[in-house]
Amino acid sequence: MRLNEDQQAVLFAIGSDPALSAPLELVTSAFEAELARVQDDPERTDPRGFAVSGDGREPVGLDEAATVVAIAWIETLRRAAELGDGELDPVALDGDGVPIFVDASPLFRVAKACGFSEGQLRRTLSAKLTTSIARRHAMRILHALGALRPGKRRVRLRGRPRVVRLAPAFARSLDEGEIARAKAGSVFYSLVVRKDGYEAERSRRTSSQDEDGSRLPLVATDAIEAFSVPLMPCPEADEEALRYFVAFLAEQGLTYQRLVHR
Repeated sequence: MRLNEDQQAVLFAIGSDPALSAPLELVTSAFEAELARVQDDPERTDPRGFAVSGDGREPVGLDEAATVVAIAWIETLRRAAELGDGELDPVALDGDGVPIFVDASPLFRVAKACGFSEGQLRRTLSAKLTTSIARRHAMRILHALGALRPGKRRVRLRGRPRVVRLAPAFARSLDEGEIARAKAGSVFYSLVVRKDGYEAERSRRTSSQDEDGSRLPLVATDAIEAFSVPLMPCPEADEEALRYFVAFLAEQGLTYQRLVHR
């Protein structure tokens, strides 16, 4: 099983530091357990709509698959942290632990070469890895590799506005019709455009237990009835609606770490 150059560099860097052997072992053990769970039912159709019977090739050994997939995942997190100038903002992680602001196709290619489909890998990540000891030790590895430097980013961003326009390449991270999203821990406040007006919504990430015991991410959303904008939806009115939204959050005392918008 061959990794690409960036993944090989991460593997070499971890192997060069004896202190990282234990954290990597914990991460790979978690991957092995979860990959075995999805592998036990090879003909099952994933709830997300993906086939989970692999790519038709004989998979590599489970222990080897767990190692290379874990390395590919850590490398994907490294690129996401690099994009965040040394900080891996949770808002950059999808509900299943795959960063949404970077190209995750190298990770999926490694999984596919090991006999696991994208759907199986997403189920693996959404089960326990992103909230378990595995994630904490992956962060420890990234710290040791110098990929995470949150203190540096806090200094750089000190005094800068928390309302940030997303670059066009990243705007796709917002849902269809969503103009802005403010993150407050596990809660998101969103400005959404409808046919008949602008609305505000509150979403909270939760999870549900699947039949096999794995945890599947869910998003519970409800409308914020107190929000009102006297504007008819159109591209020219979006900026004004955004100003209403920011002011509304302040008036209601709804704090957030950062608000991103189109």
